[in-house]
Amino acid sequence: MKTKKPFYGWINLGILWFCYCTVVASISYAFGVVVSDMAGSFGMTMTVATGAYTGYTLVHALTAPIAGKFINRFGAKKSMLAGLGLLTAGCLLLSVLGKSVWFYYVFWIFFVGFGMRFGTLLPSQVNISKWFFNYRGLAMSLLLTAGGIGGYIFTPLCTKLNEAYSWRAVWLMIAALSALSMLLVLLLVREAPEKYGLCVDGGAQAKESSARQNRGAYKTNEAWTLRSAKRRPAFYMLIFLYFASSYQLSVISSQGINHLALQGVDRAAAASAVGMFAFINTFGRIVVGVFGDRFDMKKILGIGAAISAGGFLLLMKAQSIGAAYAALVLSGLGYGIVMVAPQNMLLNYFGSYDYANINGMYSMAAGVLSAAPAVIVGWFYDMNGNYSFAWIFGIILMALAFAIAVVIRPPVMNKEKTT
Repeated sequence: MKTKKPFYGWINLGILWFCYCTVVASISYAFGVVVSDMAGSFGMTMTVATGAYTGYTLVHALTAPIAGKFINRFGAKKSMLAGLGLLTAGCLLLSVLGKSVWFYYVFWIFFVGFGMRFGTLLPSQVNISKWFFNYRGLAMSLLLTAGGIGGYIFTPLCTKLNEAYSWRAVWLMIAALSALSMLLVLLLVREAPEKYGLCVDGGAQAKESSARQNRGAYKTNEAWTLRSAKRRPAFYMLIFLYFASSYQLSVISSQGINHLALQGVDRAAAASAVGMFAFINTFGRIVVGVFGDRFDMKKILGIGAAISAGGFLLLMKAQSIGAAYAALVLSGLGYGIVMVAPQNMLLNYFGSYDYANINGMYSMAAGVLSAAPAVIVGWFYDMNGNYSFAWIFGIILMALAFAIAVVIRPPVMNKEKTT
């Protein structure tokens, strides 16, 4: 009897998950661990140090449409290989040769900015959009759990490496992980299923036309283009939600350890608590994956925004390790939901037809909005010696995210021309 082979979409997803877990998570959470030591090594203030991170955020955002066009022309696999190659080279050079502020800025703005955009999330999401439809919410959410699990692993690991050796050892480890991910992508990742005689969802292609009616989650079957998407209010609401979730991750991962240390929490314990934020947000992402294909995604989003607001409020006041863990568990669960739900809604509302360009513009706009708060938070700290602004602003963002969850509606094409 012939054994049925597993659907390759899930194997593809496993490789993309590994790349996200080891590369994106380690770079994102390493910054908060090593920024103080790197600032001292290079003779920088925290404003200057966080300014490079702001530059990275801007480049990462502004290159999204370029990456979208590159993916449409050359494919997600080639985009990932180019981006991971840049990350490998940049981390290796920083570890071995980085000795000045200008190179610190070149590393974050060029190598990490371009490398993360071309090599990680955007091409992975485009790849998944081609392999899944009925299981799209689950597949996308599973991919994004990698960030939470990776953060839980790499926050304490980077802390131990930094303490035992130096910040250079942290970036050397990340260079090795990037190189390994690049090799796996080269050997194992496949593009669209039809190139290999396969169907979406492993044979569920015939069910696409009725999927929207039979499931609670709205999923369009229309061929939306970027031009059409930009005419819909829902597109801009989703951009704001992306910005709100990005802010939450940025401020907690980059400033959470320093904030808790100022509040009297032991620095190693604070790093462990921030690692718990990374681990717990995995469960928020799983919530979206389990329920997102069956229930109205905006209801799930509203719950996540409310939980996140409570986490910010508790974190602002946390003065003990117990309070820090409680705050970061809430923040992590809420962030996992608020981060994943809008990205699934973007694909559900506007489909996979022009997804690379739609996601590229979506990511660019949200990323530009996300650039300013990081340096403002650093400036506020330099001026006032605390991070109260960061948490108050976060509460305001989550309140607005909850309001959007109440009013947003799926867009209607109205049979207009989409070319």
